[in-house]
Amino acid sequence: MQAHTGTWRQINTIESRRYTCGNCSADITSNVGYSCLKPSGAPTAFLYICHSCNRPTLISKISNDEQVPAPMLGETIDHLPKDIEDLYAEMRRSTAANAYTSVVLAGRKLLMHIAVEAGANEGKKFVAYVDYLVDNHYTPPNSKVWVDKIRELGNDANHEIIIMGQTEAKDIMKFTEMILKFKYEFPESVTADSEELPEKV
Repeated sequence: MQAHTGTWRQINTIESRRYTCGNCSADITSNVGYSCLKPSGAPTAFLYICHSCNRPTLISKISNDEQVPAPMLGETIDHLPKDIEDLYAEMRRSTAANAYTSVVLAGRKLLMHIAVEAGANEGKKFVAYVDYLVDNHYTPPNSKVWVDKIRELGNDANHEIIIMGQTEAKDIMKFTEMILKFKYEFPESVTADSEELPEKV
């Protein structure tokens, strides 16, 4: 995400807080922003400005320090194809909005994209794409429990009237992140590292 340009007007020194920015994922400590006060002067919320991306984050004092946007789940992954990178970024942004059912549904679609990009035929059911990734060794050994859980999550979110929660969103984010790293990031990293090695004499 690009940094927000410009200068915030009339910002104040407020209660210092360490947090993970829900916009850019930077781990920062800030005491710059705005405060929302009761007539008594007691704070009800703080709006912090991120030093990294210059975007705001709200911390509510009356809602158990709820953060909006919340920290995104998952990590930034290099060397992804554009469509897969965009969909993975959409998943991560959905976690920051606490849109957990959307995360699971986007994860289902992303796994289908990955399988097709890896050579699977289009027009198959979701389970067939998960099986394709397993059969072609895009998941680590002894991951059957994970695979079965993802099959169940994908089908529940798509075919049943079930609202997904943070636990389910974390599960599919971890599974998807593992496959993306295994298929795209690690091979490219190994290639880059080997190119930097000195030639043997």
